[in-house]
Amino acid sequence: MIMEYLTHQPTDGDRPDLLAYHYYGDANQMGHILNANPHLMGNEIVAGGPTIKIPIIDPPPAPPGVGLPPWRA
Repeated sequence: MIMEYLTHQPTDGDRPDLLAYHYYGDANQMGHILNANPHLMGNEIVAGGPTIKIPIIDPPPAPPGVGLPPWRA
C-alpha cells in the first residue's frame, strides 16, 4: 500500500496533536502523524527542524443527517 503525504515544515511550538487538529480537524488523529514520523515519538514539542510527513487519510464518514437541513435530518 502506497501512502501519500503532505509535508509540514515545523516551527517552534508545533505539537503532533496541534498538527493533527490543523490537518485533520481532530487532535485525536495524531497517531497517523506519529506513525509516519518515528523521530517524533516521545517528543511533546516539535521544534524547528526536519520536515514532518502528514499522511493523507480518508475522512471519516459523516454521521447521518450532517449537512442536511433540519427538516430532513
